[in-house]
Amino acid sequence: MVIEDLTNDAGYTMESDAAFALLTDVTTTLVGSGVDFVIVGGWVPVLFHAQKFGHPGTYAGEQLVFHVDFLNERNPGEELNLIGGSGKIKSIYTPAMEAVFKYAGYRTHPKLDGARFPSVETFIATKAMAARVKKRNRDAFDVFVTVADQDTSALRSRWRELMADGLFRDANEALWEAVHNEDALEKIGAVFDDLSTTSRPSEDEIRTIFDFLLEPHPK
Repeated sequence: MVIEDLTNDAGYTMESDAAFALLTDVTTTLVGSGVDFVIVGGWVPVLFHAQKFGHPGTYAGEQLVFHVDFLNERNPGEELNLIGGSGKIKSIYTPAMEAVFKYAGYRTHPKLDGARFPSVETFIATKAMAARVKKRNRDAFDVFVTVADQDTSALRSRWRELMADGLFRDANEALWEAVHNEDALEKIGAVFDDLSTTSRPSEDEIRTIFDFLLEPHPK
């Protein structure tokens, strides 16, 4: 589903308002049609975790095209169709998406009646691999603002209970590598630079937020 120039055609003055209007229309249609769905991606930190540090939004400062990705992990036989495509036309499917339905614990939002969002832990798992992608700062920041919004001790306990599942072990290892051996901290710092927030944490404070992770065993 692609809608172009929604801000001009519908009279919205802010891209974020137009994007949220599209989200509302899509979720209302899906709920009314009895579709079993969960919203993943950038809307999760925007709606649930942007109060403390702010958030750059779910779009990318270029000619605006709003799109909705439909994933279908409930029917893995269709997986090849989901991940097909090349260039700019690709699905955002990752194997970790399975965790969203497998562990439920869904959240809801008062402005989107009937829509469900992943739990904190399953959202982190869906973003973990993407946090290692070069030139994509937002995914690491999404994880950071989500974790920063939690009670560290409680999150650590819940996360370690999930380590019995390979999906979460892989997510844990990916995030650990991104934070300790790669460029996740620089990516998060770059988003803070763009936000120009007065509450920017130091690099050490950012790193501390990820203390809920377990150090992976050497292979």
